[in-house]
Amino acid sequence: MGPTNPEFVPIFEEWKNFASELKLPLTYGLGQESNVSFPEMVRHAQSMLSVSVAEGFGLGFLEPWTFGKGLCG
Repeated sequence: MGPTNPEFVPIFEEWKNFASELKLPLTYGLGQESNVSFPEMVRHAQSMLSVSVAEGFGLGFLEPWTFGKGLCG
């Protein structure tokens, strides 16, 4: 999901531009663009990446593990 704090939107856009420039197969903000549930998205993901600069070590790092998925953050 994208940031809800407008202060972090420019950083989020920088990450998206970085991925685009490198032609990385990433999807940002999928939870905001889809009606698919979070568990279904995680089950279908090959891998997950967290670029949060504010979340720290939280559920975002633990939830993928419960699905047997790795996470890079």
